[in-house]
Amino acid sequence: MQTTRKLQYNKIPVPRTSLISSEPDIDKAVEDVGGKYPVVCKFLSGTKGIGVFMIDSRPSLVSTLQALWYLSPETEIVLQERIEAEYDLRIHVIAESDGMYGREYKVIAAMKRMKIKGDFRTNFSLGGDTETVELPKEIEKIAIESAKATGCLWCGVDIIVDKKDSKPYVLEVNASPGTTGIEKTTD
Repeated sequence: MQTTRKLQYNKIPVPRTSLISSEPDIDKAVEDVGGKYPVVCKFLSGTKGIGVFMIDSRPSLVSTLQALWYLSPETEIVLQERIEAEYDLRIHVIAESDGMYGREYKVIAAMKRMKIKGDFRTNFSLGGDTETVELPKEIEKIAIESAKATGCLWCGVDIIVDKKDSKPYVLEVNASPGTTGIEKTTD
């Protein structure tokens, strides 16, 4: 959630996002992300796509969150608007020191991650297919600005491109990105 706020502060495009910590927060959170279902829910900490799920109705959201809070009352959930896409981009960005002038950031690798059949997620670790991709300058700039905004020295920036209007959104800046998929895809 802090990452999303930093990105928003730096005018980097992100999906509309809200935090839910209790049942009374649900309706306002859904309204904050656009007021329609499906919505994407994320645990504040997760890995390899685990802890990310989609909910298609208010009754499903309420019952799912009630179950989560029953098991772990302190759980907070990030709610995001769903961006319709067939793929996302995983972009590895590193910072290099250039002495007196601080850090210079550059993209060292990028891959397209295709949506898993029967799922909305794209994670390589969950069986998603990947392919090499040449990044448009606009996407490369967004990835670098995302790394700068979060202060990461090496990160995986996940960007989704909306199927409707081709607008890019940063889904995540992962400070501990896996390398197996991107190494296999890009050599």
